[in-house]
Amino acid sequence: MVRKKSSKRKKVFHLGLEKSWPGVADILLTSQLILQKVWRWKSYEGVRRQNDLQHSYSITILAKILVEKLNKYFDGFCFDKDIIITAFLVHDHGEGELKRDIQYGKKKNCDDLDEYYSFVERYKQLGEEVFSSFHYAYLLQYCIEGRKEFPVEAQKIMAWLKENKYPEALIFEAVEVFEYILFALEQDKKGNNKEILLDVCKNQLPRMEKLARDLPGFKEEIWTEEVQALFGAYLS
Repeated sequence: MVRKKSSKRKKVFHLGLEKSWPGVADILLTSQLILQKVWRWKSYEGVRRQNDLQHSYSITILAKILVEKLNKYFDGFCFDKDIIITAFLVHDHGEGELKRDIQYGKKKNCDDLDEYYSFVERYKQLGEEVFSSFHYAYLLQYCIEGRKEFPVEAQKIMAWLKENKYPEALIFEAVEVFEYILFALEQDKKGNNKEILLDVCKNQLPRMEKLARDLPGFKEEIWTEEVQALFGAYLS
């Protein structure tokens, strides 16, 4: 028989565990709860409801697929798969903290900065040794263009990432763009919304073309001539 614990004893017990495992339980819980409360694609009527938790999980799987498809085009170069996968797991955590999703094209630099600070505030409780790997992974999404509005420390990390993890940053962009298109294709196929595919293609197909030039294997595996022809015929 389990004895009933006093509220004071219970409080001491849990505080002791939190001190021993700083941040772990909190981040495990919030990563499950806050992302599922942020809904994407809200400006489009009739589309499948997708929250940030679903998005983060599925896009991480997509990242794994793309990495394996492209790996053979880099002549023995070994991708840092850990930073790519970690980046997708946490890239939208700031949205969960702020309880919002801002549509592509409408997001301002200051919005990204607010999300970054929210992410840091939550994850820094893990301690520098653990936080550092998450920090670098989170900033992978911004390192190609660089972000002058971010704090100096973050800018230094982004500069290091651009120099040392450029292929991984390109893959991040490729997966992000590809996921936008795949979601829009799903809605178009099901007849959920006739505008979403046109809007997404207008924003993302130029990025697909750029990636086909810059990212080895992307043209051969994803943005092939056959796929381009299919899009061209369907959208014309």
